[in-house]
Amino acid sequence: MAKNIREFARNVKLSFRYAKNDLIKANESINELYDKIQHISLNQATLLGEVESLKRLLINKKKMAVVNKKSKKKKKSKRTSIEAGEVTYL
Repeated sequence: MAKNIREFARNVKLSFRYAKNDLIKANESINELYDKIQHISLNQATLLGEVESLKRLLINKKKMAVVNKKSKKKKKSKRTSIEAGEVTYL
């Protein structure tokens, strides 16, 4: 009977050791996942900043293109004789 009790106690001790190791491994895996999620969040924030700056650049280029089209549509005034380089001397 005593042998059975010692064997039972040893088995329980080993079972708890295995459970403890499994919990430690699970905790390490959770910590690794957390670190990866933090890294991805940082990358996402950086990418969003870059997208916003590119968006602003595109908006500015579109505005400049609209301004350039409007200025080209204006009638060109005829140059005066002075602007053309024709100078009359008295």
